[in-house]
Amino acid sequence: TVSVIVFLALGALGVPVFSGFRGGIHMLTAGLTGGFLWGFIFLALFCGLGVHRMLKKHGGLFPVLFGVLGLLLCHFCGVSQYSAISGVGFITSLLSMSLPFLIKDILSVIAAYFCARAISKALRR
Repeated sequence: TVSVIVFLALGALGVPVFSGFRGGIHMLTAGLTGGFLWGFIFLALFCGLGVHRMLKKHGGLFPVLFGVLGLLLCHFCGVSQYSAISGVGFITSLLSMSLPFLIKDILSVIAAYFCARAISKALRR
């Protein structure tokens, strides 16, 4: 979560770390996809909480559930800002800016979980 906040701060200061090698505070506050950038904070936070839970309980699907929750919050932030700045309704924004990518993103969270489990088991050996 801290690394995402540092990434956003660097981008806000003008370092070209956002898509298209762009930077600046306007990308976060007035950019059509700035809400997705803010949403990465929630995604990182909930993924971290899920991994912390996994390490304490040695397994379970909590990391996937927490990751998907963080992902949904990220998409909500992104769709909300897109809708507000573009003037397009929330549902239309959801259908065009989030749903086409949501299945892939959820599958990415699941794949990351299984990769993390495999790496964790290998490191314990």
